[in-house]
Amino acid sequence: YNGPRCGASAPDHLHLQAGSSGVLPIQRSWQRIGRNLDILVQAGNDEYIAWVKGCYCPAFVIRTHTFEGYSNLFCRLYKALPMAHDEEPMMNVVAWRDGDTQFTLVFPRGKHRPDCYTAEGEEQRLVSPGAIDMAGLLITPRQSDYEQLTEEEAIGILNEVCLDKEAIEQVVKRLQSADRKAEEEQRDMAMKEPEVHGGIVSATSIHFTLNKPYQAKGDEIVGEQLVVFSEGGILWNGVQYRVLLFTPSSPE
Repeated sequence: YNGPRCGASAPDHLHLQAGSSGVLPIQRSWQRIGRNLDILVQAGNDEYIAWVKGCYCPAFVIRTHTFEGYSNLFCRLYKALPMAHDEEPMMNVVAWRDGDTQFTLVFPRGKHRPDCYTAEGEEQRLVSPGAIDMAGLLITPRQSDYEQLTEEEAIGILNEVCLDKEAIEQVVKRLQSADRKAEEEQRDMAMKEPEVHGGIVSATSIHFTLNKPYQAKGDEIVGEQLVVFSEGGILWNGVQYRVLLFTPSSPE
């Protein structure tokens, strides 16, 4: 996926591409690159957001096994990226599956095109990096660029259009801060919520005790009770009901 002003020439359409798996250099090299990760958000079941330290340019990876896990983690990264042009964060996204595992690489962008694109003379390179280029497969429309482009220059072009180091550090801080906040909220929720045990009883007659007042059929009820299965309904206090619900009169 190419976000608006992220290598795509037109910013007003959803720029998606599909290609054969195993073609992009970063995917072919993932066994090596993927060993050098800094996990920032852990979501359990081996699902996480990580900073790819071994990449040639700034990138995050989202590793997931389920759509729900992917949706959750992608949204968290999306919210941590700086908003651009009042549209969405600038980014290129490359994703592939390996068995039941999905890898989603997000390249945060800071620039539409490198300076060499609009340069003149021999300094000009008609390279406008999109998702495929960020994944290591640079597209050069002109044969002269293909023949003259060096590895050092190519890496420089990719780094030029990415977010700078300071901006990336802010993204990492926002991710980690949001992760800590989510953990604190879960702990607070666990402390506030009582642990309730429920049971299911099946019998033709059931005897039970209400230790505090409950409301049932417009009356306040407390103490020992007996309900009996009778003629397809519930017999209680001499009256037959299809449904019988006891509602506590107070939170206690």
